[in-house]
Amino acid sequence: AGRLVNVHIEDMRRGIHDHLDFGEGEIDFPPVLGALADVGYRGLVCVELSRHGHAAHVVVPKAIRFLTGVMEQMSAVPEPLRAVLDENAAAWLDEALAAVTEDPAAIRTRFPAVRAVSSGGAAAGE
Repeated sequence: AGRLVNVHIEDMRRGIHDHLDFGEGEIDFPPVLGALADVGYRGLVCVELSRHGHAAHVVVPKAIRFLTGVMEQMSAVPEPLRAVLDENAAAWLDEALAAVTEDPAAIRTRFPAVRAVSSGGAAAGE
């Protein structure tokens, strides 16, 4: 986990690089997210929209519903993913945005992946 700084997830079909809505591809997400938890990953888990970015207002709620269902099947979920699906996530994001707007260096403490990349290696303390 010390070398992972940012994970993007998306749904796809085997052998075809085509970003699909969650549930339309062949990715078995419980083992994928479980593996992140097993190795102690605590970084960001980002939903990849790619060609669907223009429809984020439709795709993101669908992704949240899908991933919430996946979490209900799991016993351990990486905390960043749980935070995204938590009803308090919007408040946390607003607070983080305000902190980074006031002090751009705060991005390193709010988003560990940025801290790791900006320091040229693993996040401090790892």
